Amino acid sequence: MASFDGRVLGRVTVSKFQAALLAVCLAIASVVTYGVVTQAKTAAIFMNVGNIAWKAAGPPFPPGSSVKVAVIYGNPSLPGEYTLRLWQPAGTKIPPHIHSEAERGTVLSGTLYIAVGSKFDMNKGTAIGPGGYFMIPPKTPHYAWTKVDTIVQVNAIGPRTMTLLTGKTGGGY
Repeated sequence: MASFDGRVLGRVTVSKFQAALLAVCLAIASVVTYGVVTQAKTAAIFMNVGNIAWKAAGPPFPPGSSVKVAVIYGNPSLPGEYTLRLWQPAGTKIPPHIHSEAERGTVLSGTLYIAVGSKFDMNKGTAIGPGGYFMIPPKTPHYAWTKVDTIVQVNAIGPRTMTLLTGKTGGGY
């Protein structure tokens, strides 16, 4: 018997199907609510190019490398969305490597030459110019190079890892 304020309302019978449907509805509601609450905690971000903080890219790039990185949003070394920019001077060669996550990039300036494969071969790359886009699936060996100064924006879900096929690991920036 169900009651409210001490009054008997009658017998409530719930089928297994109704119970399962209720559980699914509650689960969906909690996910939607979590998403709304999470989004509400994130402040809007407005950034002009003069406010971008560039720093030397860490491992697996060698010490003294001219490649620079700027984290625009999030933290690549933690779980969650992030956006970063890589500034690669003319003549940069990024050796074959893999990432644990999918890598989505947009060339903002310059030209990025990129290819899939585990052996560096400058005859096999695709030239991607300003506004061009690329997506590399997780754990797909690839490499890149530049002939002119190039800035690429990468959007992905962390934690970011970059493992050179020679065995060096890094990329949390």
